[in-house]
Amino acid sequence: MKAVFIGIMLLLLSACTTIITDQYNKQALDGSIDVWSASGRISIIQEQENWYAKFNWQQQHNDFQIRFTGPFGETELELSRIDQYVVLQTPSVKRSSNNLELLIYQETGWQLPVSSLKFWLQGQANPAVSADISYDEQQQISDIVQSGWHIRYLKRMQVELLKGSHTFLPKKIIAEKEKTKIKLIITRWQTGITTMTPHAN
Repeated sequence: MKAVFIGIMLLLLSACTTIITDQYNKQALDGSIDVWSASGRISIIQEQENWYAKFNWQQQHNDFQIRFTGPFGETELELSRIDQYVVLQTPSVKRSSNNLELLIYQETGWQLPVSSLKFWLQGQANPAVSADISYDEQQQISDIVQSGWHIRYLKRMQVELLKGSHTFLPKKIIAEKEKTKIKLIITRWQTGITTMTPHAN
């Protein structure tokens, strides 16, 4: 009887290890999703200035379109990169550059690390930059410290993938650096499809 009990416990432990490993592998694969869209709400708090908007992010490999809209659906800011063409556009300004983050800072005064945000949104660190990563009890990333930013994942949501499987992607994220705090609430994820449109020169 004792041998049977020990055998059962070993099987249970093995099953638990498999589940944790599968969750970890699934989380690691999230970084390979390179065609996706996400929408939700964003707030940028910087010193005494607060800015709130809805956002829609379309990512297709290295290209993207990000639209920030106001309470009545009007586009306040659009950021895009299509075929190496990087553009910042507001209702009154349209500028292009080879450094989008510098362009954002020059036009708005915000620190908005777009090149890393596309990874942080998926719950991953930017693989091109060194990072300190912490995991929760489910072996999902809970904190990333990278390029002076501290990114915390407070909530996740189940997202369907194209092949009928699913994964868990972030729903609530807080990123902080010095006097800047970015809060993101993602209300919808979609993988494998975008509605990106060609950029008019």
